[in-house]
Amino acid sequence: MISARCVALDVDLGDSPGAVISALTGMLADEGAVADAGELCAAALRREGASGTGVAGRIAIPHARTDGVLRPAVACARLSRPVDFSGPDGDADLVFFLAVPSSEQRAHLKVLSSLARALARGGLAERLRAAESPQDAADEISRALGGAGAPRSPAATIAAVTACPTGVAHTYLAAEALEAAAREREGVVLRVETQGASGTDALDPGFIAQADAVILAADVAVLGAERFAGKPLVECSTREAIDSPGTLIDAALSAPARNPAREPSPGPGLAGRVWGAAMTSLSVAVPLAVTAAALTALGDVTGAWGLVALGAAAHMGLAPALSGSIAWALGGRAAVAPGLIGGVLAAGGASPVAAVLSGVAAGACAGWLRALRPPRALAPLAPFFTLVLTPALGALAVGALTWAATGALGAAQEWHVPPGVAVGAGVLLAAACGAAMCYDLGGPVNKAAYFLAVAGLVDQGPASACLAAAVMAAGMTPPLAYSAAAAVAPRLFSPAERAAATTAWLSGLAFITEAARPFGPGPAVVLGGAVAGAVSVACGAQTGAPHGGAFVWFTFASPLAFAAAVAAGVAVAGGGIVAARWRPHARVAQTGA
Repeated sequence: MISARCVALDVDLGDSPGAVISALTGMLADEGAVADAGELCAAALRREGASGTGVAGRIAIPHARTDGVLRPAVACARLSRPVDFSGPDGDADLVFFLAVPSSEQRAHLKVLSSLARALARGGLAERLRAAESPQDAADEISRALGGAGAPRSPAATIAAVTACPTGVAHTYLAAEALEAAAREREGVVLRVETQGASGTDALDPGFIAQADAVILAADVAVLGAERFAGKPLVECSTREAIDSPGTLIDAALSAPARNPAREPSPGPGLAGRVWGAAMTSLSVAVPLAVTAAALTALGDVTGAWGLVALGAAAHMGLAPALSGSIAWALGGRAAVAPGLIGGVLAAGGASPVAAVLSGVAAGACAGWLRALRPPRALAPLAPFFTLVLTPALGALAVGALTWAATGALGAAQEWHVPPGVAVGAGVLLAAACGAAMCYDLGGPVNKAAYFLAVAGLVDQGPASACLAAAVMAAGMTPPLAYSAAAAVAPRLFSPAERAAATTAWLSGLAFITEAARPFGPGPAVVLGGAVAGAVSVACGAQTGAPHGGAFVWFTFASPLAFAAAVAAGVAVAGGGIVAARWRPHARVAQTGA
């Protein structure tokens, strides 16, 4: 796949990726492996523009497949002037260019993954930087690739895990998207472990051991992530997996392997850790909040006070569960006890905000105390520090902070607010929550807004009931709006979208926002959700039900006000969808029918 004539050592090929790629494609053309170097260069630059091909180790691997490539071939350059290929650790001084015929996708993927593994594990980069002649470098590359480009090489294998805060919609939508994208790529075998609400379908350890790469598409902490140590890894959100599964597969197959013993992952920053902990806590808190609200609402409707008592008991556990899960995600097992204690104190003040603060404080305290190293003479007492002292000191600190936060929030709740200001603030809050419900159509932002509304239902106050109705109206808007838009202007939608629209309206009536996922989020539905939420509060719609949409109409204090809010949101969102898709050719097609 490579000859000494396609290797250039210690050369200056220019100051941009385009100049380097142009020189390497010219080398392949001179070798007779490429019939149209211009077409190959243009394809590689398009790929480079979509996503930089720089990888760890100051290496770049630009690549392309075109009909002008006669056979799989590799060119390599050791640059005297490094060039920025968007690598994670600076400009690349070692560049490999891979060219493959369009019909040989399997060879493309295998050579790409084999080269990445050889660079990360086999010390190929070090040997090439020390090579004294082009022939030595070509021999090293040939030995590293072996028979990777042979048409009968084994299939590329990818292990994937998907997980979202509630373990329902996005977990399985992401898995389906990745599996569908893998089926479109010849020679790629992808298996997904879904860590969802119905359980975890664990990947076989043998498959993980043989996997060429790993994709972790998760909005929460992945269970058993240590199984993939050392594997080439791509981490992303479930939304990215749903929207761009093919890009993720390509990135995984070209990702370098990790050596956890020598190159520990830096991990996310503080903001990323707190966000991940919050999403993990939602996977615990949302089902508990929904259960509490559903039991309370059912008890109110039937007059069964036993159900109301069960709902109250579930609600009492909400703050400890929220605080404890955040603490565990941030600080590990030593933070769980302080987090639960802080949650109990926050529950006394009836403040989810205080519960979140106590969980963050517990995780931070546990992490700080764990970082303190006792003197060598006290090493035999390490279990005492871990099991007793760290949780106890953490509980003292978290208790003081939670009492202070609960007191401050309680005092703020007692402030006198003029009625007009209160209504205006309620409308703005409902509009913000409504927009959040439609922002990612069932993703983390949607779940956070839903939790904010449902968590207060057990209190049975009018403000909580108004916010619950506003969130429900907003969540119903996207599926109903897309169905209405497809019915009014069907030629603006693809056949697959029209088919999805025929059933989305029923899901929308049932308050299943995820039914709009085939169409995707957008400004129109976000605006429609904000309008639905604002109109719902302005008209005084209230409900004690946590879910159900139009099918729990009997729980609404003012069903007509709720219906008006949904209609307003659908009208705004549907009109925006049609306006965004309307083009002159669509109008001609419509009038010509």
